[in-house]
Amino acid sequence: MLKEVSELKEYDLIQTLCDDDLYPWSKDVLLNLFQKHFYIRHCLYGLQTELFEKGERLDITPSTIRLSVVPEGVGSDLSELSAEKALAEYYLDWQNFHCATPENVSQLMANFWTRYHALDERAESLSILGVEQDASWQDIQQAYRKKIAQAHPDKGGESEDFHAVRRAYESLLISTKTK
Repeated sequence: MLKEVSELKEYDLIQTLCDDDLYPWSKDVLLNLFQKHFYIRHCLYGLQTELFEKGERLDITPSTIRLSVVPEGVGSDLSELSAEKALAEYYLDWQNFHCATPENVSQLMANFWTRYHALDERAESLSILGVEQDASWQDIQQAYRKKIAQAHPDKGGESEDFHAVRRAYESLLISTKTK
């Protein structure tokens, strides 16, 4: 199927799965969706390993699935390509599928949204300080000192800007301590 199109959407695969009576999916809506998502991801990560051994790369992102050729010079170990190794291990373990309940799936979703919003907040905070996503903590502190001095009302800055810089730094400080 992937060889016929440049990319697939997980949603389309789930819709195809909905048409089949492959498994007695849960009646709980959230658990049902989790089961189908898990089944698709399990198959994709298994296929990813098989394809890699044949010189093809299956890129699995939250929104799309793409097939490409493994670049020259890349070793024979799939983990060299996979930044999401822990994610693949999770989906390849059927125990995670069978142990899923409406309650723990709901908690997984809550945790996902918490991390998602934290990443959003981090990106915004880094932008306010004028540093890149991969900035070191030392770079962040240096940028903060510069920005806070520029924004300080006693030095001709705006109070609003001063508070925004302070909030951005505090947000990054808190997220760094909770890692």
